[in-house]
Parts: sequence; C-alpha cells; structure tokens
Amino acid sequence: MPNEPYDYSAGRPADPISPYIPPQGGRQHQQAGANPPASGSGEGELGRAIGELAGSIRREIAPALQQAGREVGAAMREVGRQVGPAVRQAGDAWQKAGEQARARSARQQALHFERTERRRMASSRFLAQFGGGFCAFWSVLFCAVYFSMLDGGVGFGEALLAFVPAVGAGLGAFYLLRKAGRWKRARRYRDFLDGWAGCTLKELSGSTGKSVEHLKKDLQTLIGGQYLRGAFLDARDNVLFADEASYREYLDERRAREQEAKARREAERRKAEAAAAPGRPAHEVFIEEAGGFLEELAALRGEISDPPVLEQVDRLAKIVGDIRDWVAGHPASLPKVKRLTGYYLPTTLKLLRTYTSVDDNPGPTAQNICQNITGILHTFNTGLLTMQDSLLEDTALDVSAEISVLESMLQQEGLTGTADFAPLALRGEPDEPDAPQLELPGGGEQ
Repeated sequence: MPNEPYDYSAGRPADPISPYIPPQGGRQHQQAGANPPASGSGEGELGRAIGELAGSIRREIAPALQQAGREVGAAMREVGRQVGPAVRQAGDAWQKAGEQARARSARQQALHFERTERRRMASSRFLAQFGGGFCAFWSVLFCAVYFSMLDGGVGFGEALLAFVPAVGAGLGAFYLLRKAGRWKRARRYRDFLDGWAGCTLKELSGSTGKSVEHLKKDLQTLIGGQYLRGAFLDARDNVLFADEASYREYLDERRAREQEAKARREAERRKAEAAAAPGRPAHEVFIEEAGGFLEELAALRGEISDPPVLEQVDRLAKIVGDIRDWVAGHPASLPKVKRLTGYYLPTTLKLLRTYTSVDDNPGPTAQNICQNITGILHTFNTGLLTMQDSLLEDTALDVSAEISVLESMLQQEGLTGTADFAPLALRGEPDEPDAPQLELPGGGEQ
C-alpha cells in the first residue's frame, strides 16, 4: 500500500499495527505493491531531479537578479548624483534667502533701536541740563537772599529760611548736571561703537584718553544706571558689546576655545603617556584614544536636544565603537584608520563643542553654524562607513580564497555536482556486498 511504513533495514514494508484484511481482489493489490524498493527508488530519483532543477534555476536566475540589483542601484545612484546637487542648491538658496531676510530684519531692528536710543539720550541729557540750570538759578537766588538778609541785620535763624532752599537747589543742580554728563559720555561711547558688535576698552581708551580701569568703572556705572541700555561689558576680557546677542556669541566662542584648549591639553597628555609607555603597541593607543573620544562624545550628547543631531551623534558613536572593536581584534588593519584619532575625531569634537556653545543663541549666525555642523556630521558618518567597509576588504579576499580552495577540493573528491548520497537501501542495493565464496580443497565450498 502507498501509505504503509517502509522498513529500510529489511527492504520490505513494515508490519501494520492493526491486522489488515485485504479486500476482494487483494492478490492483485499485493502484487501491485509487492516491489516497494522500486517505488522508493523512483521517489528518490524524482526528489533528486527536482533538487537539480531548482539548483539549476537558482544558478541561472541568481546572477540575473544580482545584475538587475546592481543596475537598479547604479541607476538610483546616478539619479542621486543628478538630482542631489540641484536639491542641495535649491536648499542652499532657500536657506540663504532666509538668512538674508533675517539679517535685514535684524539690521532694521538694530537701526530702529539705535535711533530710539539716540533720541532718548539726547532728550534725557537736555532735560538733565535744563533741570540742573534751573536748580542752579534758584540756588544762586536763595544764596543772594540769604546773604542780603544777613547784611540787613536779620537774625541767623530767620536767614536759614533762605539758606536751606539754596542748599537743596544746589544739590539738585549738582545731581542733574552730573546726570547730564553721564548721558553725554554714554552718547560718546555709543557713537564710538557706531554699528560695531563690540570693541575693546583699549581701543576706547585710545579714543577718549581715559585709562582702561577708569573706563571699566565708568561703563559699569552707565550700564547699571540704564544710560547704555542694551550694552554689555565683559570685565574679564575688557570688551564692550553693543547688544546682548553679540555678547552671547562672544561667550559661546570663548567657551568653545576653552573646551578646545582643554581637549588639546588632554590629548597631549595622553600622547605623552603613550610615548612614555615602553613598547606599547600602536593599536592599544588607538583603542584608548577612541575610547576617550566616545567618553567625551557621551558627555557632549547630554547638552544636545535637537533630534537630527542626536541621531547623527548616536550613529557616529556606533561606527567608531565598531571600528575600535575591529582594530582590537585585527591589529594589522590599524594603518587604514590611523588618521581617525589623529585628525577626524578631534575635529569632530571641536565642531560639536561649537554646536553646544551656540545652539541656544537665537541669532542667524548661530543658527547657520548649527545647520552646517549638522550637515557635516552626516557626511562624516558616510565617510566613516566607507572606512569601516575598507577594513573588511582583506577579510573578503581571504574568505573568497578559502571558498575557492574548498570548492576545488570538493570537485577533486567528486563531492559536488550530482553525486548520489542516498542510502543504499533506498536505491535497492544491499548495505554490504556479499562475502566472496571460497573454494576448499576437494571441491567443497565454505
């Protein structure tokens, strides 16, 4: 029967579990199923034929599919090369137009602020001068009354009625005239800037003839008293700024310079330690420097909130970690990535420090810096992937050579192609050949 289990050890169908009563005409049925080995051999040949057909189809179709994939990839790359520059140019033009619009708006606001401040300074100085002159006039008048009362024989107590207003008017005149002088100096400082983002106190000292220390105290007084509204003084570097945006950009740049100097000192320290270590392998130095980069990158990541930049930073950390691990296991590949820790990674840290220092600044210049750094991070990650792929070239050649040798040996041993590995019982052959018949002396057989 077709569904009966086959006993491969005996070369016959296995006994059914339950008794079987053949139907009428069962002898013909038994005769039809009396040669199971032939049926099994036919099934094996059919399976081998199907496998060979599938293998031949796969061998013929796979190269065509690979070629089609390469052609599609090449076409897509060509489209990217053709369309990419136009898209980038359009994006750059749009970005440039936006920056120009923001710059015009910022200039208009700055000019409006300057005009408003100049009018405020002029009107405040005029009012202070007028009030001071008025108070001085009344002070002189009351002083004249006081002395005339003394000359007229009026007692000292009565004369005080004229002396007290004279003193009060005099103090008012002194205060208002001093305030007018402050407005005058503030206007002079504002005119010296004249559209500049800032100036050093040394430059201002050369224009006014005052010492740097005198200018520092005077500017602190004027800024604190709202005479120079919007101006900022950096007492550490002795720099006067016309507005808050310029002051913030200067602080960000200074912080970036300090971080860069700190990182440079740290790198020099590590190199000195590596040079001092006797006989230290170069790949261990590379692994340590890459680990230091990943630590600093993790610290900078905590100061970044923009999702696209975070994505590029995480991608960068993963690629650098993979390259470090590969070099740790394959020191011979170090020459291919020796510039990674010597130039690329320190420069990337410098750019990221600049990004974190200017990210919070709302000015158009700061935003342009952040956009440029975000773009170069994507380009850098693409270059690192190419570098990582180059590390696998030697391994790919070794694997290809090993595969070729293995295929050649299999062919020499006759273990490839259509070799029949089916069990002998399936092919209707005995598991072991019959023992040879030995003839004994006297014509007998054993």
